[in-house]
Amino acid sequence: MTRDAGPRPRGLCRECGADRALRGDGTIGSHNRLTKQGYGIGYCKGVGQPPATIEPDMAPPPPITVYCSIGNSDDKLSQTAWSDFARKFVILMRRYASPVFGVWFSTSDSAYQNACVSAQIPVLHIDPLRLELAELREEFNQDSIAWAAVCETEFL
Repeated sequence: MTRDAGPRPRGLCRECGADRALRGDGTIGSHNRLTKQGYGIGYCKGVGQPPATIEPDMAPPPPITVYCSIGNSDDKLSQTAWSDFARKFVILMRRYASPVFGVWFSTSDSAYQNACVSAQIPVLHIDPLRLELAELREEFNQDSIAWAAVCETEFL
């Protein structure tokens, strides 16, 4: 049996909102999702379920570009806690982003500790990512995490 080389129908996972190719029986194909326990990837419960939307030529909305930043300039966090916060922050951004454009940290001799990630975030991942970032902020007792969405990029 030969498979048609044309585009496969797509649909949105009812569980996590991922835009996925559909299986031959019209259900959501396999994929992973970020779990609430720690920061590991886990099998999504939406696999094998009917999609939220079925459209053969469905295209997801274009992703947005964000600059997301954290800091410890008030020295609330010890060096070890800052290191854990920064590591979890970058891991979280990488899991939701596609692609990551850059990750920057303040220099070791700076009076300020901060980190910034620039990335494209698929529209369906914006709300889950912002929720996870808020939970991370609370976990490390921080006042805020900066989220700067780029509305328009101009090339000079």
